[in-house]
Amino acid sequence: KVSVAIDSAKGTPALVSLLTKELPAVRANASGALANMARNNRCRLSIVSAEGLPPLLRLLEDEADTTASTNAAAAVLALSTYPQGRQAIKDTGGIEVLVSFLSSPQSSEALGSAAGALQNLSNGGDEFRESVLDAGATKALIAVMAGPHALAQ
Repeated sequence: KVSVAIDSAKGTPALVSLLTKELPAVRANASGALANMARNNRCRLSIVSAEGLPPLLRLLEDEADTTASTNAAAAVLALSTYPQGRQAIKDTGGIEVLVSFLSSPQSSEALGSAAGALQNLSNGGDEFRESVLDAGATKALIAVMAGPHALAQ
């Protein structure tokens, strides 16, 4: 209900804009709110329409901002569960970012979200499956499973 209320009040673009702010706490809170909103079907489309994926993916590239990157990974996971989200992730270079993220020092929760997003992308059809494989996901996923991240397995 809160997610839909935020979206109805046109709050999604405002939250997306906060993902690029200088203060880590602002990025963490905005990415957390978007991760919660991305669990709602209506809000998923709004996040993609508000160009939310590029800044969420940039947060995955910032190893120092662990709370924001964990939240961003959860948001990308939720967005990967529907066709428009999968396409947007692929179109914005998100597959490569997710594979790279698997090799970074992250929490088990964040790695599990990234791995789950890659699984959802692979389930999107042959084109997505090939893109995930071409990005080197197999090697990255094996490395995660061989590592200390029990929750990501």
